[in-house]
Amino acid sequence: EGKQANNSSYSEARVLSKLQGKLLKQVRQTCQNYNMLEEGDHIMVCVSGGKDSAVMLYLLQMLQQKLPVNFKLTAVHVDQHQPGYDGTPLVAWLKKLDVPFEVVSEDTYSIVVEKTPGNKSYCTVCSRLRRGIL
Repeated sequence: EGKQANNSSYSEARVLSKLQGKLLKQVRQTCQNYNMLEEGDHIMVCVSGGKDSAVMLYLLQMLQQKLPVNFKLTAVHVDQHQPGYDGTPLVAWLKKLDVPFEVVSEDTYSIVVEKTPGNKSYCTVCSRLRRGIL
């Protein structure tokens, strides 16, 4: 039983390592193909707390170590004052990653509620306000 658990953990780690390598290669190629990173660039990585932005930040941090180009990263998160939201876990994760970060606090939630008809999604208004802040 213990041996099976170890084999399972090992195979999961291999799959994750392969996935990480594949994603890193794709991001590196895209950055090189489109000249997205230049010496001295300072890149704002907008972090929502979701998987997509977290993975992008992590991969860009890895590229910082691997590419011959020197660039800075700053993670930025917008706290939109949604009821019940707790950004503490995200801030703890950013500190653990040891990446410079900023949390911008703006009450967009009340504006979104006011401007969005009752039967519509908040997404359009919310995303426009968030982009405006950034």
